[in-house]
Amino acid sequence: MLRKTYAYPPLPDVEIGYSLVRLVGWAGVFVLMLVLCTCIALGILPHKPGDTAHLYVGYGGIILFAVAIWKSIRIFMSPRAPVIVVSRHGIRDSRTSHGLIPWHSVEAISLWQSRANKSVLLKLSPAAEAQLYTTRTMRFVAWSNRLLGGDGIMIGTTALTMDTDELFDLCRTYHEAALRSPQAGVDLVQYR
Repeated sequence: MLRKTYAYPPLPDVEIGYSLVRLVGWAGVFVLMLVLCTCIALGILPHKPGDTAHLYVGYGGIILFAVAIWKSIRIFMSPRAPVIVVSRHGIRDSRTSHGLIPWHSVEAISLWQSRANKSVLLKLSPAAEAQLYTTRTMRFVAWSNRLLGGDGIMIGTTALTMDTDELFDLCRTYHEAALRSPQAGVDLVQYR
């Protein structure tokens, strides 16, 4: 009788979605900032009389936070689909790529931090980058990431159900497992 043995046990697919509690918190912050920008634009706040700079800052903030609130409402109203799917074969972040990024094309996984924002950084092989960065938007995102000091795909977890450190550990585990035994079977687990 033949037996399959793996260096790692079969790992399930992990689906990571939006956290409604975190989204409500961020939407509350956006609403407060919208009210503040409206007060600045209309000159309601008790400070020296508003000048042109206050007017521009106020109306710019109104536009910015109105768009953020609109995007939050769209996320609330959309079906509860996973944002990030981590499997034995690769990782897919629906916010940055439409397809699966295979683990074999990931050269390194690291944490990247800019002030208070922490992200998982996937350094891809040049061939994978050429296939992934096919649109102008993706090339602009890659250029801006390099400008900020992160060479690769940044995956943030701001409003998701999993923290950045947990996602980093999960990605490292799956990356190592995929490089050692790529033929292992998978199950499906939802992480919400």
